[in-house]
Amino acid sequence: AAAELRRVLKPGGIAVFCEPWGGNPLLRFARSWLPYPGKHRTRDEKPLTHEDVQTLRQAFPNLIITGYQLFGMLRRVHSWLGGLGRIDRLLPGRILNSFGRYVVLRLRND
Repeated sequence: AAAELRRVLKPGGIAVFCEPWGGNPLLRFARSWLPYPGKHRTRDEKPLTHEDVQTLRQAFPNLIITGYQLFGMLRRVHSWLGGLGRIDRLLPGRILNSFGRYVVLRLRND
């Protein structure tokens, strides 16, 4: 898919994707074993992994990855926990990139 994205993007073009992140071991457990609303996926769908990012980085060396929702994802447990999402804004990016619920990928065709 990375090669096809590179082919169809015009020079200087940017593709942006928001994907579930698979780097958090506790979240991997929850996705596999705990029932919660909005969990439905097809069998071949899976959260993005570090290996997937490395594959994309080969085609897009300037890939930018930004993580979101580490504490904010707790609102799925109970709505009053949603306020914890404010903590996410105080965290260094590397923590959210490693343990967040989602990542946004920006791929630029340079």
